[in-house]
Amino acid sequence: MKKLRKLLSLSTALLLTTASVTSLNVSAVIGEEYDKGTIETVVNSFGEDAFAYYYGITETHALVIDDDGSAHVFYEQYYNTFLTVDNSKKLPIDEINEKIAPYYVRHNSDNGYTVKVPSKEDQEMVYGVLKSYDAITSIDEKVEVRKVGDSHWTCIRMSFDTDADANKAIEMFPELQLSKVPPMNKKYIQNSVYFPESLSETSKKESGKTIYDAMKKLSASGLKYRLGIGERLSVGEQYSSGLFNIYTAEAVKSSEFFADFDSNGKVELTDLTALSLYLIGDVNWNDEQVNNFDCNADGKTDIADLAHLKQYIMGEDVKLG
Repeated sequence: MKKLRKLLSLSTALLLTTASVTSLNVSAVIGEEYDKGTIETVVNSFGEDAFAYYYGITETHALVIDDDGSAHVFYEQYYNTFLTVDNSKKLPIDEINEKIAPYYVRHNSDNGYTVKVPSKEDQEMVYGVLKSYDAITSIDEKVEVRKVGDSHWTCIRMSFDTDADANKAIEMFPELQLSKVPPMNKKYIQNSVYFPESLSETSKKESGKTIYDAMKKLSASGLKYRLGIGERLSVGEQYSSGLFNIYTAEAVKSSEFFADFDSNGKVELTDLTALSLYLIGDVNWNDEQVNNFDCNADGKTDIADLAHLKQYIMGEDVKLG
């Protein structure tokens, strides 16, 4: 088993040099979309001319400034995943929770089964485990996006990778009157510059327009920066809510694609990862899923299929199935 795990790690590492893992794109997966979207779709609705900046630990907050200086702050206030379960089949909750720790599936007598995965980087792993159980017939995400009141947020500072970059920003934007000295009662943060009080009232369009122009220029300059934004989330009003079906067992059964684990119509790195997890025993698959990954059509699903699938994804002249 250790040897197999090593082979899988090497195989996946080779592919990672030519491809990158992206977080789950809810708007592009199978199933029916209800109401409005996630924070990404809300932000995108403002168009390409708007300045958009994601922040927060999991980047579920967003600052948007229109080209006229109108500023908005959004955040995902509630995030949950609902599971539809075939009651005729047993769902081994303890086994699942051990695999997806520190996350866990919870049974609620009113709402059925739910799981919270606020970290988008971990969603792929958790959903991959859940999809491997026959008893789970559907996975749906519930998202609520809220808007912060315009008068209750401010741009506080910009932080850079180096102190030299911070000095460059001060030189680039004399109109912002940036300073290395933090306002009163604010703790100094290394390699940072601070906005003056005259720009802290970003609900004013003239202030928003000044920051909009500067941020667009800064983004084009190539300097890497992080905005420090203060807000009072308690005043948020619901702006959008959405329920998204990201997986249905029936869609997997009707898939015309070999090795398309998430049935999104593409065979890519996420599908290679899914096969790797199955081969090292980290997830359980039903017979249909196993057969769907017999990439070299030799009647079994094993390490040879992993190598075959890697070649296909890398663009080599091989066929699946």
